[in-house]
Amino acid sequence: MADGRTKRIGDIRPGDVVVGTERVGSYRRYTRATVSAQWKTSKRAYRVTLADGTELVASGDHRFLTERGWKHVRPAEPGSPQRPFLTTNNKLLGFGDGGVRAGLVATDEYRRGYLCGMIRRGRDDAPTGVRPVERQGVVHRA
Repeated sequence: MADGRTKRIGDIRPGDVVVGTERVGSYRRYTRATVSAQWKTSKRAYRVTLADGTELVASGDHRFLTERGWKHVRPAEPGSPQRPFLTTNNKLLGFGDGGVRAGLVATDEYRRGYLCGMIRRGRDDAPTGVRPVERQGVVHRA
């Protein structure tokens, strides 16, 4: 969410403010975005496990920001145009868990600092590596 909180994608509703991206010249920049619509989909789910043990479940069409740009979770289906997809050589950029696992309370000051740090990544701020993507036996509903 744009205020630093996390929410399951299935719980996001029109009117919620999230962090999105906008094109500025030939670059994409983070920006606040208001959710304007919502719909449900049913797709195969994949588990993306990060080097720090964080697990994310997403459809194969979902894209994550990596050190080499936006990557889909899975390659395109045979016969479809090729597209960039996650490999174990990629590192994800973005929000992390915001201190949730450590039991931290996300104050407004913490959220502002976290978002500022995420946008202006420091040299010592290492992205998180990706482990092999696993196909799940469940259907992802968003």
